[in-house]
Amino acid sequence: RQNPSDAFQTLLPSAVINADQSQDLLAPISLSTITQGDGQHNFYRSDVTVNIKATDPDIAGEENHTSGILHINYHLDNGNNEKINGDILDLLISEEGEHAITFFATDRAGNNEQEKTITFTIDKTAPTIVMTTPYDGAHYTFKQTILADWSASDNLSGIDSATGTVNVGSPIDTSSIKTNDFAVTATDRAGNTAKKTVSYKVVSYSFVD
Repeated sequence: RQNPSDAFQTLLPSAVINADQSQDLLAPISLSTITQGDGQHNFYRSDVTVNIKATDPDIAGEENHTSGILHINYHLDNGNNEKINGDILDLLISEEGEHAITFFATDRAGNNEQEKTITFTIDKTAPTIVMTTPYDGAHYTFKQTILADWSASDNLSGIDSATGTVNVGSPIDTSSIKTNDFAVTATDRAGNTAKKTVSYKVVSYSFVD
């Protein structure tokens, strides 16, 4: 069994080894690497390829005892347990959301390494920007004090940065009688960027919408 809480299983022979290789008592070692994916560590805005490479370590002076990798065992998220023969596994994941790949390698002598897990998030969707003040087409009086009110949100990777023409709670520009633009740009942790711009007018008289 892989973990103490797992039920015992009867495993049929799946590899032929010689007498020396039967002395292999060392568990394999596997490493995972994300080899394809646009974004930054743990957060990606594109399909992701995960590479798992397993090796069976040598014992100095007893290299002939090394039995070699039989297969890599894995499951993605809450999916079924899978295995692939050999020492290399490449998985392509395209669905948005949080993902976890749990895996371990088995050598030809039947040694299992402890389970490992790699986690990451795929977020292909740009943040959502809500502009409350100013809103598009608004009219404000010359030198009227109007405080900016806007927000940015992202449901998957979260917001990394968000900037507006002025910060939330700061006065917008009403110092000249003209049409002004107000812009907000937001970037999530996967690198998706959204920008929203509204226009408002500063007038010399009181205007009721």
